[in-house]
Amino acid sequence: MSGEIRAFGSDAGGIVSGMLPAAELGMNMNPSGAAVIVRDPEILSGTPVFAGTRVPAKNLIDYLEHGRSLDQFLDDFPTVRREQVIAALEEAKELLIGNATAVG
Repeated sequence: MSGEIRAFGSDAGGIVSGMLPAAELGMNMNPSGAAVIVRDPEILSGTPVFAGTRVPAKNLIDYLEHGRSLDQFLDDFPTVRREQVIAALEEAKELLIGNATAVG
């Protein structure tokens, strides 16, 4: 893949994705500039995962939906770092706030 990954992020128009070097996307990055969530067809058939792991990003949402804590998630998936989870949640927050529907 020569340093290219499928990374997800958002811009003013909504969600975008593409095969680009993660640093060029300028979004969905942790403070070090690395992608947080990536999609690689060779890892879990392209399921979005936390970068550097085989842990699907959806697992975090499932944990939170079922009332489990962030610490429980991190304990059960030790390859995911707290900083990755926080960055993913920050991205989700920005998407929710940025795409809120205006009423009235």
